[in-house]
Amino acid sequence: MLSKKSFYLVSLLLLSTTVYAQKVKLSYQFNKDDVFALEEEMDQTISQDIMGQQVVIIQKITTAYDFKIVNVDDERNYEASVTYKYVAVDMDQAGQKISYDSREDSEPDMSSKTFAALVGSSFALIFTPTGEVLSVSGVEDLLQKMVGVYDNLSDVQREQVLTTIKQQYGSERIRFAMESLLEIYPDSKKKTKKGAAWEKKRLTSIGGMMSLNLVIEHTFTKNETETALITVKNEINTNPEDVMKVNGMDMKFGLTGTGSGEVKVAKENGRILAKEMSVNISGKVTLVKGNEAMEGQSWDMVIETIGKVREI
Repeated sequence: MLSKKSFYLVSLLLLSTTVYAQKVKLSYQFNKDDVFALEEEMDQTISQDIMGQQVVIIQKITTAYDFKIVNVDDERNYEASVTYKYVAVDMDQAGQKISYDSREDSEPDMSSKTFAALVGSSFALIFTPTGEVLSVSGVEDLLQKMVGVYDNLSDVQREQVLTTIKQQYGSERIRFAMESLLEIYPDSKKKTKKGAAWEKKRLTSIGGMMSLNLVIEHTFTKNETETALITVKNEINTNPEDVMKVNGMDMKFGLTGTGSGEVKVAKENGRILAKEMSVNISGKVTLVKGNEAMEGQSWDMVIETIGKVREI
């Protein structure tokens, strides 16, 4: 016959087993007027060996977003107002350094004024329960605010600056960024059991200068009382025949890579609590047109990125 203590331990074990064996609704489950905030940190090193010269770009960019759900439609798609809460930038691009943190620096210099203009700016986002981004709107005001930090520009100069800023903060680039941040859940509307895996395919970009094809495998690896853990593995490649415009030059990128990491989410409504990814990409870059002395030249490129997201 079981003692009271043994009975309690057996009951607790059975209860724990039952909880962790349950299937979980893995999706966003927000209501109108729900709010949450996320901080995204990207630590990246880009190394190139151009005609025997080592060129290294090191950048750490931290961006915080305030999300407010302003509408939920009949299919449970979410319309959110997204506002830049703060921005911190630390860059070293071939000796040219930029350092700015909107939480500490009240007076940005000319090189960081465009980043400062982000803070307090908003755009509208519609995303599905899986995190797929259906649309981004309201970006034009943001772009005009960023261009507006430069005084006395001619019309031609203004268009050139606007084109450059759009590569990083245009509607399509923001859609890529938001989908990379949010799209983590399976398409199935059914509950998901521990050990289940699902695949996503996505087209994204790096700094607006090259497109990347991603095949992303997610696996539901841990089911706890209030949270779930999803591991992520990426296969990454570019189309080496695509010609892309970079600083007025036509270039081809033949790159491949892999990534891995994990995401911790709240089972209550699916919001992201923490995320960390490590990505390594390498291959060849070819200059097609734009610099006669180097046309047809190819060189090695290596991109190493650590990305972190946390709820704030």
